[in-house]
Amino acid sequence: MLNKRKALTFIPPVVLTLVFIVLSTNPGQRFIQLCFDHLFIFEYSAEQLSTYYPNFYCLVFLGSRFLLYGAIPLIVGTLITYRKALVRSRYFTWVKVAKPQPLWREPLFQMGAALSVLLVFYLVGSLSAVHQLVFTRLTLCWLVCYGVLYLLINLESVRQAILRYLFAPVTNKHLALVRISFYGYLCYLYLFVLPKFGHFEGLIRHDLPGPGWLVNWLPITDEIYLTLSWIGLALSICCMIGIRFRSIHLLHAVVITYLITAPNLFGKLWHHQLVIWCAWILAVAPTTDYLIIGQKNQLKASGKYGFHLKIIWLHFGLIYFFAGFYKLWLVGLDWALADTMLHQVRLEWLEHYQQLPSWRVDQTPLLLHLGGLTVILFELSFPWLLLHKTWRWLAIIGGMLMHRTIGILMYIGFGTWLVAFYLFFIPWDWFLRLSSKATLVNHRPDWKNYTYWVPLVFLLANLSCGIFRIDSYPFSVYPVYAARVPPTFSFLEYQLANKSVPPKAIWDLAQKYHFRWESFSRFEPEIILRYDQTGTIDTLAIQQQWLRWQNAIPELDTVTTVDVYILELPLDPDQYTDTLRHEFLVRLSLP
Repeated sequence: MLNKRKALTFIPPVVLTLVFIVLSTNPGQRFIQLCFDHLFIFEYSAEQLSTYYPNFYCLVFLGSRFLLYGAIPLIVGTLITYRKALVRSRYFTWVKVAKPQPLWREPLFQMGAALSVLLVFYLVGSLSAVHQLVFTRLTLCWLVCYGVLYLLINLESVRQAILRYLFAPVTNKHLALVRISFYGYLCYLYLFVLPKFGHFEGLIRHDLPGPGWLVNWLPITDEIYLTLSWIGLALSICCMIGIRFRSIHLLHAVVITYLITAPNLFGKLWHHQLVIWCAWILAVAPTTDYLIIGQKNQLKASGKYGFHLKIIWLHFGLIYFFAGFYKLWLVGLDWALADTMLHQVRLEWLEHYQQLPSWRVDQTPLLLHLGGLTVILFELSFPWLLLHKTWRWLAIIGGMLMHRTIGILMYIGFGTWLVAFYLFFIPWDWFLRLSSKATLVNHRPDWKNYTYWVPLVFLLANLSCGIFRIDSYPFSVYPVYAARVPPTFSFLEYQLANKSVPPKAIWDLAQKYHFRWESFSRFEPEIILRYDQTGTIDTLAIQQQWLRWQNAIPELDTVTTVDVYILELPLDPDQYTDTLRHEFLVRLSLP
């Protein structure tokens, strides 16, 4: 029989089930629709609200802003203030961790139970898009509240577990091999990848959320970018071979930050921030305690050699977790189990110049939906899998398989900027049997030392960006691929005024030079939407789009006049020949 404490753990899923049952009734559905109809109060200004609530619009405005920005801090602050009372309360005994029980077991059970309840209601409830999204967000809100409660009530146990995880002994040779692998890979980026981003002629700078002042202050030219690429290569080689000067590692971190950030100041964000994070974290890590020039090596094992690796691992956890979280928060289970998953796959094919894979997964929708659901569950579970030595292999292998499958079926390449950094998970101590040969050295961290607070600042900053969904540099949330994709796609078609190169030939040339149109194509529906809504043609934005094609394809260098059309096609590959819209937009005259 279940004891009382174990029985109490089933109360939250039962309560969630009852809430869903109530909201599934006709009055519940009308209440949900009423709430959605009034969501504008969180977006409109006080002046706009005065049109709807002329007598008390100020109260509505202040109340909506409090709920939007102040409710969560107030709730969390209250819970922190009364934490001791929560710990003593008999109503929350089910949240407390029993001593023999691992810390991760109860949170995983609650997450699995809540998501299972949500999935059952989704499959049997015939919910509308609005209602399934409300159910999904209620589930996520409950899990967040549970997570806060769990952390506060088990604070000391969680703190000790985190310290054990961060400072588990690792050998200095392990960290040195990570240093060599990382900086060696950066040498490849400096030689063959980064030079492709150094074309800024004619492009206009755009503000970034946060460090917007960088846009006008930072000098960016093709020549500066190329010069710093060679300097970065030299510094990377110095760091790789083990020249023991901290200033070289820090200078390299500054250089790589510039080289990765500069191309993102021109309207398009490439999410390559992981390179910056790893460079700065390793710059302050004790990576030069082994395999360095001019010093006798002594094999040692200590917690200080594992701390920085674990912080990098946790950054991977943030990347995957928020990707899964926002898929559910923004779209709900519709992301995996409705047509939006099918349209997302087909959109990637269209953006790769209508190139189809050898196996069209869109013809097996059941398998596609199961794959989408698996992706969400894997992303949400990734941080937990990292905490256990055995499960960590499941996270690593699962991540590589997921990205490889997506690369084959959807042509989304994560290899260069994400999967390659799985090198931080290579268990060198296990492969080389180093732990048994090393001298164990006790370590007490000095939290005032920059060696520790710099990595923690990066981790907390990126956690904040994930919570508030901030896309910027150098801190950011990574792409979540959480859009609700329609069955058609509108984009810009370019026709040379002299008809020397037909539109289809431009696509062929783009494929020849490996121009990634899908990196910029999502701007084009926004340009078209503004034109449809206001009748205004954003000539400057259209010109910027064309310049990206011109900079990537040498055959287009001499083009001075180009006609731009709006082209709308269905995403279904079997209907590519069915043009839904073909409308002349503007003629560009270039210098």
